[in-house]
Amino acid sequence: SGHSAWATLVKLRDGECVQCGSKKHLEAHHIKPWKDHQELRLDVDNGQTLCKSCHKKAHRKKPLHTFF
Repeated sequence: SGHSAWATLVKLRDGECVQCGSKKHLEAHHIKPWKDHQELRLDVDNGQTLCKSCHKKAHRKKPLHTFF
């Protein structure tokens, strides 16, 4: 599928967790959320490689709200 090809390309590009440097249990993470940015779902530039632990942490963080 397109998503699995996207994930493979993101992980091949980064080669390790961009947060902690781990090379184990790597997952591809959407920088701008999948549900809010359908047009970026398969954009490799909207992906980063995280290990399973850092990926869980990334999804636990509350979004920062900016008011203009």
